[in-house]
Amino acid sequence: MDRAVLKEYVDICEHINELQHKIHSLQKKKSSMAVDSVHGSMPEFPYAPKRFRIEGVEYSVKDQAMIAQLQLQLQKRIDRLQTLKNDYDIAIVDAPARIQRIIWYKYGQDEGTLTWAEVAAKMGKQATADSVRKELERFLEKK
Repeated sequence: MDRAVLKEYVDICEHINELQHKIHSLQKKKSSMAVDSVHGSMPEFPYAPKRFRIEGVEYSVKDQAMIAQLQLQLQKRIDRLQTLKNDYDIAIVDAPARIQRIIWYKYGQDEGTLTWAEVAAKMGKQATADSVRKELERFLEKK
């Protein structure tokens, strides 16, 4: 395992999150309603003005087919990326527990990567940003 692998791992996790967000936004579009009102009159005498409310979905049948196709493509990508992510997870499990924690704090957080100072704070035991970074670098050089 090296830095390139960890960087790719981060990119894979981010790509999965982006694709899941895209699927969510497509599903949200399917459920959004468009509402409008128009002015008209009665078709017969007396021609009294009337206001009509129009409601409907914002997509057509063609859009629905496109959304379904995009969702299928995105899900296939997610499945491939998830397989890669699982392979990297298995490689990380072979590392010592302390290194696993460092990798998790630096690269594996769902909310984004932490700075080295934040990783050191989470590691505790008088760890500094440089000492934690160096510890990971030494481990990666051995591999």
